[in-house]
Amino acid sequence: MSLNSFKNMKTKDAFILACALVSVSPVFCEDYRSAPHPLLSHATIEVSSDLVTLVTVVTCVPENQQSLVEALKKGTHQIMSELPGFISSSVLPGSDGKRVINFAQWKSAEDIAAMRQNPAVKAYIAHVATLGTFESSICTVVNVETASVPPNAQR
Repeated sequence: MSLNSFKNMKTKDAFILACALVSVSPVFCEDYRSAPHPLLSHATIEVSSDLVTLVTVVTCVPENQQSLVEALKKGTHQIMSELPGFISSSVLPGSDGKRVINFAQWKSAEDIAAMRQNPAVKAYIAHVATLGTFESSICTVVNVETASVPPNAQR
């Protein structure tokens, strides 16, 4: 795609393409007008001792999945993104409608512990708990594999 083609795209289409190019979560791209510095905000999964990952799996009834996704997006945008140590969050709704995964990157386990003591976070977590049951784990990335051939390339 040429730069002129990109310039001629409608704003939303151009933004979604840009999000794809910099690996921003599609859920994050969905609400592009309220996203702070969208082209600078993206999650990168790589082996690193410089950050920790908080993986949360929320199990819900299918009727609650969309409300749960919206609650996670709103809570991340309004609360988590303002906390010290927050790096990124990706929300991944399961295609079965029964689970939503939140993959959040933080600078340290201490930042996660402080986040959990924040009164606004406690209220947010209580709200999320009304939509499903959840389990969280603090993790570190120890391996990342990528395809040797781009996914759209012919072999």
